[in-house]
Amino acid sequence: ISGVAIRPRMCSHRAARTAQSCSPPRATTVVGAKQFIGRMATPAVSLRVSPPAGTPTKGYLVWVPGATHHSADAFGRMMAVMANEGYESVSVRLPKSRCASTAQYIETVAQVCSTLPERPIVVGHSLAGGLAQQMLSTRRVPERYASHWPMQALLLCPVPAMLPATYFLFLLRLLFFEPIGLLLSALFVNPAYLVGGGDSACCRSLNRATRTLFTERNIASTTLPVPLESPALPIEDFHLGMAQYETFAYILTYLIFGFCRSSPANARVAIVGSRDDRIVRPWMHARTVRWWGEERARSVTVAGQGHMLGDAGWEHVATQCVDLLKWLMMSDNASV
Repeated sequence: ISGVAIRPRMCSHRAARTAQSCSPPRATTVVGAKQFIGRMATPAVSLRVSPPAGTPTKGYLVWVPGATHHSADAFGRMMAVMANEGYESVSVRLPKSRCASTAQYIETVAQVCSTLPERPIVVGHSLAGGLAQQMLSTRRVPERYASHWPMQALLLCPVPAMLPATYFLFLLRLLFFEPIGLLLSALFVNPAYLVGGGDSACCRSLNRATRTLFTERNIASTTLPVPLESPALPIEDFHLGMAQYETFAYILTYLIFGFCRSSPANARVAIVGSRDDRIVRPWMHARTVRWWGEERARSVTVAGQGHMLGDAGWEHVATQCVDLLKWLMMSDNASV
């Protein structure tokens, strides 16, 4: 097992107080598998998981985190499974702060995509699932990124960003089931509190993280975010690594975006949801599929998994993801 120190990107602001609130947390240590881990080519990449020696590379995956973490390293085990299937994974570290914008997030993801040998598939979790759909729906792609701009996305428990009415119901559901988290998010202008994170020690909550992200009956055997051959990581350690900051623009943007979105004819999305997800319900994924059209979207619903898809039995989720990736790759080849 090897540890890798990540140097975060810092944002500059005029006022010292604003600069402090907009600065990402300090460097963290990411644990990776010896046979898979690679060096980071850019500060926006925190983890690279490559196929074992002798395994041909089928494609490239760019993993983007939701509001739970600054990077997608929490899906390290799933990346290792994908690597065994021939997919090289890159974990994006977003420049999170209270004053960040979704445009900054998209720019960061686009920069990472442009460093890869070919056009990748974006893997977005939760709010990043909405971000991935926003990228696929971009009408004017910057010329410098055009050749590597993603046209396929694997969405893990994504928010229903394409449908304003459904997204509004999604927010109402959060208000009903997680009023304290939503209240803290609005009070501190920091949605990281919604899922138990945040920058204030007295307001961060392990119980809220457990309740919103995992299924209680399986929490003792949660399997995040360690190499495939390592023992499970305690939920307390998982909570310590959760994001200190998230931008409110991540939530507000989708209230407006749904009214002006469009999608290229060759864009494809595949969705993995869970019946036991307390944040995004399966019927929301079904509406997202209907908006994209059945010829351009597929959805799989698993059981026994929380919003992080990291409870006991997560291997089944990884298998479903591999099958959906095959469908995305076939769709990509058919459209060429």
